[in-house]
Amino acid sequence: MKPELLSPAGSYDAALAAFQYGADAIYAGLPNFSARAEAQNISIDELRLLAAYARTFSPAKKIYVTLNTLLLDHELPRAFEMLDQLRELQPDGLIVQDIGVARMLRDFFPALPLHASTQFAAHNLDGVLALKDLGFKRVVLARELSLAEVTHIVKHCGVEIELFVHGALCYSYSGLCLFSSQTTGRSGNRGRCAYCCRHSYVYDDEHSHPFSMRDLALLPILEQVIATKAHSFKIEGRMKNPLYVACVTDAYRRKIDSTLSPGEEKTAIADMQSVFSRPWTQLYAENTAQMPTSIIDPATVGHRGAQIGRVISVFKAEDDRRWLRFKTSRELEKHDGIQIDIADSERPFGFSIKSMRHRGEQREQVVIPAGSDVEVEILDASPPLISKNAKVYCSSSQAVHKKYRVATVRASELNSGTKIDITVTLEPDELFMYAHIPGEDPPLGAEHYEAIKLEPAKNPERTAASVRKGCERLGNTLWSLNDLTLNDADQLYLPPAILNQARRELIDKLEMAQLTRRKARAAAFEQSLIPETPLSALETPEPEFTLKTSIHALLPEQEYLQKFSRIVINIGHSSVDSAMAALKQWQGLITENQSLILATPLISRGREREELKRCVHHLIAQNFLLWESADLAGYQLLKRHKITPLSADWTLYCMNCLAAAELKRLGFESYVISPELIDLNALAPLSEGGCQREYLIFQHTPLYISATPPALRNSPDIRTVELTDRNQRKLTTYQHGQEWITTAREPIDREEKIATALARGITRFRVDWSWSAG
Repeated sequence: MKPELLSPAGSYDAALAAFQYGADAIYAGLPNFSARAEAQNISIDELRLLAAYARTFSPAKKIYVTLNTLLLDHELPRAFEMLDQLRELQPDGLIVQDIGVARMLRDFFPALPLHASTQFAAHNLDGVLALKDLGFKRVVLARELSLAEVTHIVKHCGVEIELFVHGALCYSYSGLCLFSSQTTGRSGNRGRCAYCCRHSYVYDDEHSHPFSMRDLALLPILEQVIATKAHSFKIEGRMKNPLYVACVTDAYRRKIDSTLSPGEEKTAIADMQSVFSRPWTQLYAENTAQMPTSIIDPATVGHRGAQIGRVISVFKAEDDRRWLRFKTSRELEKHDGIQIDIADSERPFGFSIKSMRHRGEQREQVVIPAGSDVEVEILDASPPLISKNAKVYCSSSQAVHKKYRVATVRASELNSGTKIDITVTLEPDELFMYAHIPGEDPPLGAEHYEAIKLEPAKNPERTAASVRKGCERLGNTLWSLNDLTLNDADQLYLPPAILNQARRELIDKLEMAQLTRRKARAAAFEQSLIPETPLSALETPEPEFTLKTSIHALLPEQEYLQKFSRIVINIGHSSVDSAMAALKQWQGLITENQSLILATPLISRGREREELKRCVHHLIAQNFLLWESADLAGYQLLKRHKITPLSADWTLYCMNCLAAAELKRLGFESYVISPELIDLNALAPLSEGGCQREYLIFQHTPLYISATPPALRNSPDIRTVELTDRNQRKLTTYQHGQEWITTAREPIDREEKIATALARGITRFRVDWSWSAG
């Protein structure tokens, strides 16, 4: 069975391009609650049209809608209203990151299939199984996985698996990047990423881009990717234009269908690169031990294009015009874009071709064939120094634009309205009409009654056709006629003008009934968010403190430990013997009034995962029964041992009351508030018996959590590097097991907010040393 080809639709035209060039499905965001908030995105009305357009294909194509950001409490009602509208459109899936939104969908919109966003950072089988238990029908895996890991998950998980095969990469595991949030106030988890990984940093007095990832491109090894038996292959690019979507979709469509010859694949790659491309990488698909520079491009940023040659010379002609000479491997056309690598510059020098000619000739050409020595005029009065043998790229191609034209689809060409059934009953003294939406539970309908004298029809055989025609004239409304029932026992004549007016009034009433139901549902939802028994205000709340650290960290002084009622130890991927030895030392430090809680690590793959399983099994057998989970995979592992974690670390991203209720349902007693949530007033009131909140007052917050070390030009073989960002902030990047962690040198310190937190009913506070380098 062929995998589904899933293409991005950052705009209505991009969606058309995806469908017309072979996508089986698209994914699109609405104006709110999308991880690509700065994309053009698609309106509800455009989504309605696209759904109708998708149904014109055989088999019908699919539409998935992204709601893949973390929501705050005050945003939940607006999200509910949006989902209520989507319920009526019945998209084929909702891509979600927030466990609170997932709970909302399960409870109020069970007919909408749940897809787990890659923002969940699902990177092992346990993480996928946990999402399956939460009701997800599909999981988008972390991009960092090898094909062997994907194959194992697909074989054992029992849900659909979706993989990214092409497009831009984040340096951090998706969903685990806080750099933008913590340094600019723009949260990537809320759709406002500032793309800090593309910025320049200073290391050892040199500027470079040590976190700037190449673009993922698995087209050359797609047969091996298909062998994983993953259900869906996803192309990234909701910020990209329709030409990009058409070109990339077409290449992957033909490769999946085995209709792309080696020569055609080479052409397709060059076409894709001419539209938009950074240097490419296969990430860790086949090779899990790669040099950073095969994954990261530290020297250059942005679009390069398809390489078409190298500079032979730059010269001035007798008429003082400046020309660039090179041998082109690609046919060039006037107005194509050209870019040339410039030594010691992070960006190429580029321009559009206005004048070109064959080498040594004076006559200018509109088109020059591949294989020609070409001279292109440089119009810039002060161009940079262009070196001999520098790479020349085609960064925009007129031929590619012509090859991938996208046909316009107008609303008038589509039957995009919600289907309704209409019953028309004709009596000598009255007209009665009833309209309803089939399948609505409870039924949703409207009726129209009119006292009117109807005469016998002269041509009764034409009545049914006439009534159908009148009822189908729904114009630009949101409706389309599905089924018509005509009750006309007396064979009466219904004047078209009467029918048209009655139909308009009927539809107005149906729209009002629909709006009334939406408002009632929204009001009921908002009411459900109000705690039945709000937590009683404490007259003199006493703060409690938790310390979290790593199992092999230096042991603190006992005097320092005394102020903490809970000690949380991240066991990492310790062996059984080293974990037991370290825990014995910790047990010697804490008192009977303190709780020792063990924590599973956030990222756990491959051999480390197997070591973790052995260690957890042994520790539980040794009666270590109090645990904290950093992710759903850790929760699933502990659940297998019949252990429910006491607490959830902030990386489970509990940002609203529905997420808190979901954690409570899973058995958690408390959760750590995300460091992204600075305004404590954004939290809803806590209810009696609800999940307790814990507020971070100290932490070297991980800004990046990555599978890849930074790519530094002198490639230091060291485990810790010090960097400076463009705002002169000092950063530390260090190796932590198989991952690389980047933190600010200065920790967050929010001790002054304890009084505010206490006033909000938060009585637990955490000091977290577990992400501190060294």
